Amino acid sequence: MVYTVLMHRGFGKVRVYYDGACGVCASLAERLRTSEHADAFVCNDITSCALPSEIPAHRARRDVYVADRRGRIFRGVDAIFLVMDEYPLWRVVAFAGRLPGVHLIAAFIYRIVMGGAVSFAHN
Repeated sequence: MVYTVLMHRGFGKVRVYYDGACGVCASLAERLRTSEHADAFVCNDITSCALPSEIPAHRARRDVYVADRRGRIFRGVDAIFLVMDEYPLWRVVAFAGRLPGVHLIAAFIYRIVMGGAVSFAHN
């Protein structure tokens, strides 16, 4: 699991950093904004906001980054699992996805989905 500590305004909410030019990423952010748990999230489109110094801009265009309530930053499939933790029905899936063998498969699937989405968005 990759994370660093980030302290910023909005502390206490799950902060999602996504590339608004990526259709998959923008769709995820829109679902979060309109969900019944919307008050748990702050969604930040990296094309229109400043990134925290802990998140490299070139990597933020390839991966979703999420800062948890304590300010730790996660990326990729771990970031998706962190978002899923906010939804009681998806929490079990996130737990299972973090298991060692399953995590490897989930990370592989994430790479395939996001690799295609990023290539499409930036071509």
